Amino acid sequence: MTSFRVPQSGELGLKNIALYRLDDKYMSWGDTVHYQARPIVADSCLGDRVIDIHGNIYIDSQMWHSSCNFGYRNREIEQAVERQLHKLPQISGDYLHEEKLLQAEEICQAIYQRTGLHGRVGFNVGGGGCAKNRAQEYRA
Repeated sequence: MTSFRVPQSGELGLKNIALYRLDDKYMSWGDTVHYQARPIVADSCLGDRVIDIHGNIYIDSQMWHSSCNFGYRNREIEQAVERQLHKLPQISGDYLHEEKLLQAEEICQAIYQRTGLHGRVGFNVGGGGCAKNRAQEYRA
């Protein structure tokens, strides 16, 4: 296991030095960021750019998950999330609400269009699933 050189106080702010020291002490060196002598510590992001704690700007060619489709800090998504946080930020699964019902409808219709199978959605902490509709179980 090889450690990188922790920058000195004249090179960076004290907070930044503390972040590198936390990495040096607590992060697994099997983590993919450690192929570099001094891993990038991100401070902010926007669109396809990441800004590190030194103010350097990088074009992120490794974008993960939804950021590769929508970019970081996508204004439309942030506004939708903010609206939802002000309306129903978190609610027990014991309650129904409009957004939950509309999302279930959209998922089941998409599955039906692709498979010809009717189903139902169960939302939970581990994700959502759609069960095959059994006529005897789901008759109105």
